[in-house]
Amino acid sequence: MQDIRYHECRQRGTVDFPIEYHYVDHTHPQYEMPFHWHIEYEIIRILDGEFGLFLDGTEYLLQKDDIAFIKDGKLHGGSPKDCTYECIVFDFNILRQRSFLTDSFLKKIAHQKISINPVHNRSCITSPLITMFDAIRSEAEGYELSVLGSLLLFFAALQLNECYSEAEESELKSQKSIEQLKASLELIVTDYAKPLTLQELSRVCGLSPKYFCRFFQEYTNRTPIDYLNYYRIEQACYQISQSEDTLTDIAFRCGFNDFSYFIKTFKKYKGITPKKYQMMWKE
Repeated sequence: MQDIRYHECRQRGTVDFPIEYHYVDHTHPQYEMPFHWHIEYEIIRILDGEFGLFLDGTEYLLQKDDIAFIKDGKLHGGSPKDCTYECIVFDFNILRQRSFLTDSFLKKIAHQKISINPVHNRSCITSPLITMFDAIRSEAEGYELSVLGSLLLFFAALQLNECYSEAEESELKSQKSIEQLKASLELIVTDYAKPLTLQELSRVCGLSPKYFCRFFQEYTNRTPIDYLNYYRIEQACYQISQSEDTLTDIAFRCGFNDFSYFIKTFKKYKGITPKKYQMMWKE
């Protein structure tokens, strides 16, 4: 059984074209976006509804036609609300290896010298990406050139419109806190089926349970145990959509030894019982 991973580490697209496209609506088995990070860059385009994006401890409310830009290694997660969105995840080196090695702006981005603004909605910035998404969705002949060209036009527009800032020392200091948070999230991902305690989660961060709770909620807007249960239910949803296993077996694999508590928790996060959710996937 494949899990929703917290640290995604896999091939994106192909070796020659390392760009992966996703279209996500409410029927998608991974509609919710638990916290995770990856070594690639990501661009999200909101097609409809709202999307609450949590990025390195800051919350952004994305709406229709907004674009989010997420650099490599950035901890992020999201909660869609009646939302449809599309995104690409890509290896930044695909741009720097295509005869653009001397471009100082791309170099500064790659070497963490500047920070790109995370959210954009001005047409002068987003129009190249609309062309890019249309091209990658169609996969018409020559679409790869259109995608690469559109990405370069996007970065050119960022530079021209000064949609960036110099990296500050405070950003480097806050990264230490993010790394501590990543340690607790990684433990949740690897051991969510076990009876994890607040003490165990706080210990991997080197923090006291009391301070860890405040720290965790500041960055995620959830308490540690609330997020643990949320993640367990997301795993249960994914397993329900991908297997024919019984709900009892899935509940046990996702850390719920009490089936009635599983039903109660599932309904809390999804608004319906796991049985109704299972029936939706069988229709």
